[in-house]
Amino acid sequence: VFRDAGAPVILRPFHEMNGRWFWWGGKDSIDYVLMYRLFVDYLRDSAQVHGGFHNLIFAWSPNSPFNANSMAYYPGDDYVDIIGLDIYEPGKSLKRQLKKTAVFAAEHQKLFAVTETGDRRTYPEKNADFWTDEILNAVNSSSITGRVSYVMSWYNARWDSDNSYFYTPYSGMNN
Repeated sequence: VFRDAGAPVILRPFHEMNGRWFWWGGKDSIDYVLMYRLFVDYLRDSAQVHGGFHNLIFAWSPNSPFNANSMAYYPGDDYVDIIGLDIYEPGKSLKRQLKKTAVFAAEHQKLFAVTETGDRRTYPEKNADFWTDEILNAVNSSSITGRVSYVMSWYNARWDSDNSYFYTPYSGMNN
């Protein structure tokens, strides 16, 4: 359906690899790179998904902080189309983290994105302007961060049964 419509599909295999909350996270960076490449090679070469589906885009997205540790997991330019950053409760570090990610993406001639973000601690009750005051302000803080391709929010529900945390505005929201 996506191929016939010409719609791009962004696939983010094994994201947030520099954290320890997924089975693939926090492992040896060499093993991670080999696994990531095996996955992409399989889809692109063996399964011929990428070859027959020219709209499949691979995004590589470590969790914040974007630093030498996360860069060690980079699988290489032949395996990545978008370099992103997952960052939650960003606060004062957001501008700095976006700039580091954007510079790395530019050095590798890749698109740059904020591949997951949100602030479950204060939004929307205490920080109704999170998306404009924090995210948009950080994106617009320099010419390189302004090259962001997209910003993706996390889902609108809490991890527990309360379901009172929201990451994006919704219809009928008080603020």
